[in-house]
Amino acid sequence: MSGLEGGAEAAPRARLLPLEQGAALRLGGEWSVSTLPECRAALIAAFGPGGAAPDLAGPADTVGPAGLVDLGGITRLDTAGGLLLNEFFARFAAEGRPRLENCRPEFLTILDISRAPPELTEAAPPPAWKLFLHSLGAALWEEALLLAGLCAFFGEFSLRAARRLRRPASLFCAPTIHHLEQAGIRALPIVCLLNFLIGLVIAYMAAASLAMFGARIYVVNLLEVVTLREMAVLITSILVAGRSGSSFTAQIGVMLSNQEVDAMRVLGLDPLLELALPRTLALFIALPCLVVAADIMSLLGGLTAAWLSMGISPASFLSALRECIQAKHIVIGLAKAPVFALVIACVGCFLGFQVKGGADAVGRLTTRSVVESIFLVILLDALFALLFSLTGI
Repeated sequence: MSGLEGGAEAAPRARLLPLEQGAALRLGGEWSVSTLPECRAALIAAFGPGGAAPDLAGPADTVGPAGLVDLGGITRLDTAGGLLLNEFFARFAAEGRPRLENCRPEFLTILDISRAPPELTEAAPPPAWKLFLHSLGAALWEEALLLAGLCAFFGEFSLRAARRLRRPASLFCAPTIHHLEQAGIRALPIVCLLNFLIGLVIAYMAAASLAMFGARIYVVNLLEVVTLREMAVLITSILVAGRSGSSFTAQIGVMLSNQEVDAMRVLGLDPLLELALPRTLALFIALPCLVVAADIMSLLGGLTAAWLSMGISPASFLSALRECIQAKHIVIGLAKAPVFALVIACVGCFLGFQVKGGADAVGRLTTRSVVESIFLVILLDALFALLFSLTGI
């Protein structure tokens, strides 16, 4: 039997049964997908396709059970019947479904899961300044987390490297020499060329300003301070960060993706020392040597510009350089190089060990390695300049 219970009828039908104080709708029979047309027809016959209906959503304090639906006569209910009943409740109940009586727990669950979800209203987009502040805060927080992770990596690496350096025989000579060739010797041509051009440009730009005062010879003093103290080491470190630091991240990241690092752990090897220590030692040695070559090429570029544009002979240039050169500028430039090398190597190796995924993760972290290394190199150079200015060096 299916339908709205109203006695022992064979067809489903609906009716209002008068109770002691008020009225209630009483449903009975089978409400499932197999009897759905009959149940829908019974509802339409009882109340019309969209017309009058009893006040099923009456106030809770109404005397009697008005606004109450009795489901005690239902023998079977599935989601199709639940959808139909919820549609009926939504049409005739302003506040959702009416109060239900004698409803089995399983039927109540079916009614709940078959209820149509509420209409979602699209929230208004936040103002542009909030989006900007959110993006800025997220970027700063991500950078802070990166710096914290980098400091932790540097501390752990320093402790393990110190223990390994106590036994020089256990150092990795072959990998260190290999990376020394890659990061030092193979980088020498581009470092020399770029620093030669930088010295050339600085001398040309200084000549135009100094010519107004008849002091072109002082271009040598300017070159000596700018190139030996700041530009040579800075430009060389940026080149090494883009060339060697990125390769460190890519190499370790690919090894991590190919599970070569896991294989090293299975063999009882320490990946941090086996991979990071040779690269760090190589860059620690190579960068000061590259800075010496950069100093020479910068001065040579300045000499060329002074000779071609200002008529200062090479002998006069070298004589003026010998008189004005100060050892402290050379020492300051060379003292920065090992610090920058350590930062570049640590950033490259740290981000290499952070790779999780395939080629996309390797490419993303390789790019980030270059950006972070250059950012930290410039930041440290600014801090060094401030420190030397405050100490009068």
